[in-house]
Amino acid sequence: MFEFGFSTYAMKKLDPYSAIKIISESNYKYVEICIADDWPTTPSKFSKKKQLELVRVINDYGLISKHTFGFLDICDMSKNNLDKIKMKFDMANEINNSSTSPIITSTLGKSAPSWETGKTFISQSLSNIGDLASEYGLVLAVEPHAGTDFESPEKANWLINNINHPNITIDLDLSHFIVEGYDMEKSIALCAEIASVIHIKDGYKVNDEIHYCLTGDGQIDVDKYLRLIKSYKLNNLPIFSEVSLQQSLLDIYEPEIVARYCYKILEQSRKKIT
Repeated sequence: MFEFGFSTYAMKKLDPYSAIKIISESNYKYVEICIADDWPTTPSKFSKKKQLELVRVINDYGLISKHTFGFLDICDMSKNNLDKIKMKFDMANEINNSSTSPIITSTLGKSAPSWETGKTFISQSLSNIGDLASEYGLVLAVEPHAGTDFESPEKANWLINNINHPNITIDLDLSHFIVEGYDMEKSIALCAEIASVIHIKDGYKVNDEIHYCLTGDGQIDVDKYLRLIKSYKLNNLPIFSEVSLQQSLLDIYEPEIVARYCYKILEQSRKKIT
């Protein structure tokens, strides 16, 4: 009931081994490795030998590693882009130390067209990437994102059900719906059956500017959130605490303090519910 994870997306400035140590010592059970292009663990720069060493360290710290954050460009079907996606799929498998299929999370990417005129193209492109994911034996969780054309639970529900692909799911990061003004329970209800990953942070929007903040520091009632996760039978999925680059790239950012703080907020709510 309610296991927690932390993403190295929040630790871009750290070497991955230091990040793993912090995540383990902050009492998380799961780790999500960010393999985006600009991160130290992107596969174009992080060799197979380093990937195997990373898994060894993850195992030594007793963490479960089946999740990656990939930042794929879903709608770019060029050979160069597909080769990059394949490298990330390969690494997702390489660092998976669980007995189940790895899961890679991504937004739609920079090449996605506007929703109203391009949703059919988005669906087809995503289905094609789903076929590739199937070949690699993994699951892709697409993340709706505030400030983009793919920002609502209704669009997420339509897209996944329209594609109806066993390897395509949703990353339920409620913060993106909340800052766009969508109701928490309705968002979870629309996405519960299509979600394979859960991220949590928080945020708000002022004068069309989106501001993200840490879990517990915004408008999401974490107690209510966990109760809804349980009532919609999503509590078998780990909940990954995520930190926006708005915080993690600041000079004053302290990754260890933040990781421990986010865990404390989630643990306080877990104790009230389980």
